[in-house]
Amino acid sequence: MRLARAVSGLALLGLATAAVPQAWSPQKNVEIVVANSPGGSNDRTARQVEGFLTKYRLVPVPLTVVNKPGGGGAIAYQYVNSTPPTRSKT
Repeated sequence: MRLARAVSGLALLGLATAAVPQAWSPQKNVEIVVANSPGGSNDRTARQVEGFLTKYRLVPVPLTVVNKPGGGGAIAYQYVNSTPPTRSKT
């Protein structure tokens, strides 16, 4: 029983490491959408992430934190879902 779990665990680990992430190079402004009001802990965290990414120039385009509070996150989810995806040329 333990051997079967170990083998299945190793198989899952092998599958997980086989995934190769694609390069992401945004062409437009990047929005970090927060489902809470400005000033809350999630907003502060998003702004710290935005500051870190900007300070070390990890994203070559401007970053903006967008707050969409209400509806238990439904408004933010709807906003993200309605925004057209941007595809980078890789």
